[in-house]
Amino acid sequence: MISRTLSIFFYNQMLSSMHINNTQLGILTSIYGIGCLILYIPGGILADKMRSKNALVISLFGTAALAVVFGMTLNFVVAIIVWILLALSSAFIFWSAIIKAIRLVGGEENGGKMYGIYYAANGLSAAILNFFWH
Repeated sequence: MISRTLSIFFYNQMLSSMHINNTQLGILTSIYGIGCLILYIPGGILADKMRSKNALVISLFGTAALAVVFGMTLNFVVAIIVWILLALSSAFIFWSAIIKAIRLVGGEENGGKMYGIYYAANGLSAAILNFFWH
């Protein structure tokens, strides 16, 4: 079901709107994935050195700006640059900052509980949105 949903709502539309082939979309997702893989550890180091709130705001505005640029151009060369920068704004900044923020909210005693609540809320909201989307 998930692969069918991704194919219907992401994959096919991305191919047709950008006028690219499967290989080019694979290159884009590989660039993003490799960028994220490389940036997770340095992002954690950066998150420890700055306030989580500032990092989250920078990440969200940066990601929004990149999405606008991508949506306005839909050009493969621009998409490569945007997806590299998306790895920076998401893996390098956002995930490290959100994990730190959750840890700070939970403290030593309730850290695990806060992670559980965060992931449960993510899953529940996705399930509700998917229910109403279909």
